[in-house]
Amino acid sequence: MAESKTWTPREGHDWGTGTQQGRAILDDEDDAPDWWTDGYEMRMRFGIPEFDAEAFDFEVYPDCLVHEKPADKTKSAGGTDWLKIGERGCGKSTDNLHWTIRLLEENGPKGEQVVWRGSPERSEWLPLREWATLWLPEHADPDPSWESEGEQFVADDADLDEVVRSVETYADPADLLAQLEAHPSGTFNVVYPDPSFAGCEELTADTNRVAETLPFVPEWRTMGDETGTPLSHWWYAFMLACVEARPTYSWLSVIFDEAGDLTPEDAEDDEHRTFKKLSLLRSVYADSRRAKLSIYWSAHYEENLHHKIRREVMWRVDMPDETPNPRTSYRNSVPVGYGTVPMHTDVMSSRKVGTALMYNQKEFTLYRWKDIPQLDADEGRWLQLELGEPDTEDDDQETGPTLQYDSAIFSRWRKGDEDRLYVKDPGDGYLDVQTGQEVDALASPKDGLTFGGIEPTEEYYLVRMRDESGEETIVAKLPKQEIGLGDGVDGAGREVEG
Repeated sequence: MAESKTWTPREGHDWGTGTQQGRAILDDEDDAPDWWTDGYEMRMRFGIPEFDAEAFDFEVYPDCLVHEKPADKTKSAGGTDWLKIGERGCGKSTDNLHWTIRLLEENGPKGEQVVWRGSPERSEWLPLREWATLWLPEHADPDPSWESEGEQFVADDADLDEVVRSVETYADPADLLAQLEAHPSGTFNVVYPDPSFAGCEELTADTNRVAETLPFVPEWRTMGDETGTPLSHWWYAFMLACVEARPTYSWLSVIFDEAGDLTPEDAEDDEHRTFKKLSLLRSVYADSRRAKLSIYWSAHYEENLHHKIRREVMWRVDMPDETPNPRTSYRNSVPVGYGTVPMHTDVMSSRKVGTALMYNQKEFTLYRWKDIPQLDADEGRWLQLELGEPDTEDDDQETGPTLQYDSAIFSRWRKGDEDRLYVKDPGDGYLDVQTGQEVDALASPKDGLTFGGIEPTEEYYLVRMRDESGEETIVAKLPKQEIGLGDGVDGAGREVEG
């Protein structure tokens, strides 16, 4: 890399604009050399030395970082993972930024992309924003603002085009992955989930990993006592798309900073089918390495992630939070999914922030990371990016009626051309979504409620329930569909007069 000392970006170039990736994204004509990449420039910006695999006594860290298939320099072929555990203030997010830079440096030239999980309330990715591509759902209305706390709470509007290098939109998880494939490789991508959940149910309907379509209900389309699907559930569909809906299987690393809300240990088979989605994720995880997908989790405690997921993780990271690391002499400290750990003594309790322990069941190594400070302009503030119901008043394209149903009453099942709404246990019966017909008589799953028939309107078939006082509530809206029938037949396939 001695050649690197003979070239610098032209005067006036900002960080992230003169790299190979920056030139491609911004259509810049600057003549940067091939090795002046985002990963390289990030290292220069933060004073991070070049990665040296030989500096490690054991191969556990290089094996996790270096992605190969088939394996040449390492023991591991395919995607990798880790679960990083540490209490607040131990440096997890900073270490994740450092790991991002290492991934781009080492694997970017092989075509790897890094995706950072965006969250409306947090923005730990901001130190790398000058190289970031922000991916936002096109079916949601973004409301970005700078938030800060001091003597008085302050909120200011934020211009996203000035925050990051580029802002892109996606239609659904499969579309996002297709765009990432076409995006310059070796880039840092911050993805915000879609509260409209466009394409999510379709992904679960098309897979053989689950026996039914799993519900994804936007908050603005809830019915009755139903609640909207938690936004974090979008990532279940995204991860499914990563192994089943990518155009090609190029290298992809996904970093879940503060992941405790994604796979909770107390997940139940509730109205959102959270446990079913967790089981789906476990199935996806089993195929992730083959699909060149690497998944990195961070959490305060092991128990923040469900044991189904923890059992799949091959590498662990213990952070310097003044607590002992797992060790063979203390059986209860061995992580779920591990038969043993290679550490016999406590080597972490006295460590300061900046040093961490990476291990698998056979090897361990200590490693250091560099501080990745905020830009001066971002000191004391963070980016809040709320995503709400899209404003369709000025939309020239008609979206048309969409299926809506109370997921506390119905579950949806789709395979091939068949599309049904089944009444949940202990109820019975189902509706044909294509025709609006009650194929099998509906019986209520809830005491004190009875079905009140199906009412056709201009656009929908409305399914009602009534309580003991006679008050009615709409629990499903089945859109009338054009199915190519001739005169004398309505949208539900029934004969009509006239």
